[in-house]
Amino acid sequence: MNDSGQYTGHSILMLFRKSDDRKVGFLWLCAVQDLAGRPCTEIRTINITKSMRGKGCGTRLLSIALDEYRSHIVTAKCYPGSVLMSGMLKRRGFEVMGTSERGSEFLCLEPE
Repeated sequence: MNDSGQYTGHSILMLFRKSDDRKVGFLWLCAVQDLAGRPCTEIRTINITKSMRGKGCGTRLLSIALDEYRSHIVTAKCYPGSVLMSGMLKRRGFEVMGTSERGSEFLCLEPE
């Protein structure tokens, strides 16, 4: 947070497998403004190693991020091919706030 109380910078959450300490995936967050110009935290990407997909790892990372940023507006931009991420976010309460001409969805989760 800067002197004006605005969130700045980026955060990366990393998930490792306990058995061998190998990286399973990461979630990248960034301080931005939403479509209405409000300060918020944006999920830039969730990336899970191919061999670990479908095992709840992305959901685990998302849960950690949403718990950490529960008092923030959290947004995400999902490209048309990001069906898994879009579905995961919608199941967690994200709502579509708009769609681009190219089909990208802009999703938002209001704070509790």
